[in-house]
Amino acid sequence: MKNIILADDDEIFIKIMTRHLHSWGFNVIANTNGRNVLQQIKDFKPVACIIDMVMPEKEGMETIFEISEIENRPIIIGISATQTYLSIVSDIVVDATLLKPVTPEKLKATLDKLGITL
Repeated sequence: MKNIILADDDEIFIKIMTRHLHSWGFNVIANTNGRNVLQQIKDFKPVACIIDMVMPEKEGMETIFEISEIENRPIIIGISATQTYLSIVSDIVVDATLLKPVTPEKLKATLDKLGITL
């Protein structure tokens, strides 16, 4: 089973997307902020990280820039309700962006487009 890290401060979003990611065959490591993501990348070797731009304690934007500097980094998908944040990281440090509300269908299409399959 391939690992995906999902970091978002919306716990309902995490529950919904975790259920769908599991049904597609992925193991999900969920976070409500970016604080533990770098260590989890080392520990779990995820194929992708889905990171919300704005979160408490440690911002997703900061986390994304840190992930982008990792050699052989996982694929990064940035998500936000604000297009401005997505524009800042688009094509520079992320592989894809999704504007909220993110539906399971949009996420699945993005994963497929990026070649993240089992």
